[in-house]
Order: sequence, then structure tokens, then C-alpha cells
Amino acid sequence: MEAQVATLRSCLDDDLLRYLEQGVITLDTSDGSPTTPVKYITALKSFIRSQQNPLLDRIKFFKRVQEPGESFDDFYTSLKEIFIACDFNANESCDSCKTFSTELLRDRIITGINCNESRHKLLASKDLTLDTTLTIIRAEEAARITKDRLTTKVDFVHKKSQYKKDSKKMNLGGDNKNQKTCYRCGKSHPIKQCPAYGQK
Repeated sequence: MEAQVATLRSCLDDDLLRYLEQGVITLDTSDGSPTTPVKYITALKSFIRSQQNPLLDRIKFFKRVQEPGESFDDFYTSLKEIFIACDFNANESCDSCKTFSTELLRDRIITGINCNESRHKLLASKDLTLDTTLTIIRAEEAARITKDRLTTKVDFVHKKSQYKKDSKKMNLGGDNKNQKTCYRCGKSHPIKQCPAYGQK
């Protein structure tokens, strides 16, 4: 345990170490147990959060939208991290506060996703919970990815097939595929239609 604490302390910059030594950052020692890395991390998180204005996090939360090419899970993870930093659910014992926080996150997801089709489907749903929202968006995204992959494969097969047709035409002389240079008259004409055929 002491080795872990020492390793953790070695990762801190000079300012944080000074704050720990001067008591600006205080460790919770109320339970009488030895100092652990978890206590350090909890104290550091608390100190860093106290230095940040929650209003800035809330502005980020309300402005965050899914970027083009960003997967839904990446967007959701980022939004949830900002949401936690906003501290909307400050009162853990209040059930209506928890419900409000969950609904706020759900609503922000719906307004922030970049797929209008998924948004319309969600808005048409009744009694939409956060879990249902996540399930629908993930299913829609998976279906879109599968459709795009299939479309790409079909396009590839179509292009390959078209290439074969084009190269066949070129090898056979384009539209004159039934015509060859005749050994009898030296001209190009359809097979078995030589003007010299049957003449001596």
C-alpha cells in the first residue's frame, strides 16, 4: 500500500504536492484507516472540481453535439463525462432529482445526435426512458453501418462486373463482336456473310 501511495505521489506535480503538504488538499482520515491511493485520488478530484466553475461544464453540456463520423458511443461517453462534471444530481437522496437528471441526459442525447431519422423515431416513441433511447440509437446506428457495408460490397461487385463487360467489348471490337477480318476478302463483316463466299 505504501509503495502505491509513493508511486502516486511521484506522479503529482510540485504544486499539488505543496498543496497536500500545506493542507490545501486534505485527505479524509476520519475513519482512522491508513492513507490509501483511493483517498489521495478522492481528495485530488474534490480539489480539482472545486477549482472549476460548474457553469462552464453546463455550457459545454448544452452545446455538445455528435460530430460527423463520431460513433454514438463516443458521443454518449463524452456527454456523460460532461454531465457528471455538471453535478446536476447533487442531492443523491432525492428521487425526483435523479429522475430529472436522467431525463435531462436523455433529452440532451436526443437533441445532440446527428441522425435525424433516429431522432424522429425517438420522438415518435411513448414513455421513452434513457435505456430505451440508448437501445434505439445503437440499433439504428448498427443498421446504418451494416447497410453501408452491404452497399459498398454491391457497388464493388457491380463495378467489377461492369469492368469485365467493358473489357470483353474492347477485346471483341466493341459492338462489332460478331465481325472479324475475313481471310477470303480481307474485309471486316459478320461471320458467314462474306461477299466472296461461294464465288470462285
